[in-house]
Amino acid sequence: NPDGVYVKWTVGGSQPITDYAKCFYSAGLGYLDWDHRRASDDPFDAGFSDVPLTAGVAIDLGKGLTASISANYSFTLDGLDDNGLNDKDEAWLMTGMAYSF
Repeated sequence: NPDGVYVKWTVGGSQPITDYAKCFYSAGLGYLDWDHRRASDDPFDAGFSDVPLTAGVAIDLGKGLTASISANYSFTLDGLDDNGLNDKDEAWLMTGMAYSF
C-alpha cells in the first residue's frame, strides 16, 4: 500500500477591509515523499512538489460565525512531473463557514 508525507511551509497574512471583513493571502512550498513503487519498480523520488497560492475574503457574521471565499492556484514543480504524478497546474475556488466558541 502506498503511503507518504506531504509537508507545506506557508507564509501569509491578512488586512482589514471593514470592521467585519478582511482579505487574507498566503504562499507556500510543498514537499512530497511518497513511498510507492510504480510498475517499473523504480522508487519515487522525494522532492518539492508545488507552490500553492491563496487570496480570499473572510466576513465576520457575528456570534462566532465566519464565512469565507478564496481563489487558489497551485503551480506544479518538477518533483511531480518526474515521477509520473499529476503534473498540471490547478486553480479552484473554495468557500467555507467556521464557528468558534
